[in-house]
Amino acid sequence: MVKVAAWNVNSIRARLPRVLDWLRQAAPDIVLLQETKAVAEQFPRLEIEDLGYNLAVVGQKTYNGVAILAKAPIEVVETALPGDPADDQARYLEAVVGRPPNHVRRFYASLSYRANSWDKARRVVAKVEWHPGELFPRVGFIATNLSRPAERVVAFYNQRGTAEQHIKEGKNAINWTRVRRAYARPLDGRSRLTLP
Repeated sequence: MVKVAAWNVNSIRARLPRVLDWLRQAAPDIVLLQETKAVAEQFPRLEIEDLGYNLAVVGQKTYNGVAILAKAPIEVVETALPGDPADDQARYLEAVVGRPPNHVRRFYASLSYRANSWDKARRVVAKVEWHPGELFPRVGFIATNLSRPAERVVAFYNQRGTAEQHIKEGKNAINWTRVRRAYARPLDGRSRLTLP
């Protein structure tokens, strides 16, 4: 479920502490702000980005001003009232939220987790990949006792998995050779493969 909220903030700079507290407590996925009353350069971008939000801002000093905050990527579609390209009142912002960028985004995290069947907590490394054209990210988890940084743990297990796959392919190739020999029967003085 996506949590969406709208707020007539009546000056983002004057109400910034209240906005930040509310974002921490309510943790909405998407926030639509109006009457921000700040040009884009004065918008408190860093403070809000520190809470994990992406921003799209159309600002205006003293009056109007709108913004979209979202935990997912934001792609701005329109910044003026449709049909009125001369609109300079900073009252309209249209965007698509949730589309990944045109490149793969990777995030790594390390956490301590204890499954019910485990006798103690273990280190778990998470890898999140967001691929272009996919609505939801791919997430993988590795339970490990390695103390390397999360990114290096994932690289280690990827290399190990590749090596194990090569070993498996080699074993299958040897088994296939044995199968071929077992079913080879001479017919008319020649060896031919006859599978059951």
